[in-house]
Amino acid sequence: MCINQIFEAKDTLAIISAITALIAVAVGPIVSVYLSKRQIHASVVSSNRQKWIDNLRDQLSEVITSIRILCLHRSMELIENTELNDRIEKLVLLEAKINLLLNPNEADHKILSEIIHAAIDKIGAGNEREKRVGAQKLLKSLLLQSQHVLKREWERVKSGD
Repeated sequence: MCINQIFEAKDTLAIISAITALIAVAVGPIVSVYLSKRQIHASVVSSNRQKWIDNLRDQLSEVITSIRILCLHRSMELIENTELNDRIEKLVLLEAKINLLLNPNEADHKILSEIIHAAIDKIGAGNEREKRVGAQKLLKSLLLQSQHVLKREWERVKSGD
């Protein structure tokens, strides 16, 4: 009886080894495919997020520069009404582009949008000194908020979110 038990144990061990090898051969590629898909997805998302950040940075720098130059020209009375209207129209277009890039569900994005809107409104309201002082304060806030949003989004890219 003892020999039969030894042969049965060997057979059982051989069957277990064969099943383990079969599972390893079958599961290994499946896990590899799954991990590869996740890595590709993360890479695509990071790449697209980086493009989005670059686009947002370009639009923000353009709106900040335009507001700053417009305030300077108005304070030195170097701009006529038709040119002023053209520049404000361009600012409103930039505001719309930025708003389309921002996520309305994120608080810092909302704040950024509100600051841009307030800065554009400030250019057309009140006396020249009020416009200049108000716009300068808003430009500083706009720059700081822009840096905050861009930094947070960059951290997302680095972490792979």
